[in-house]
Amino acid sequence: MISCWITTHILVVVAIRCSYTELVSVNLPKGLTCDKYMGTFMRLAGSYLTNPEAAEGCQYCPYTTTD
Repeated sequence: MISCWITTHILVVVAIRCSYTELVSVNLPKGLTCDKYMGTFMRLAGSYLTNPEAAEGCQYCPYTTTD
């Protein structure tokens, strides 16, 4: 006789906020804000910008949730 064990996992999606040491810094081309340069990618990739209106020192977190 074969016994089968089924394990179920309950996944809870939790919002993530990166610490300062987990943020990724990006240098921008002149004349663009963080959001203009990276905004679309950030939204599609599931990440977020900490300073979307900045014109230099753009920082982003590569995660928004635990999903």
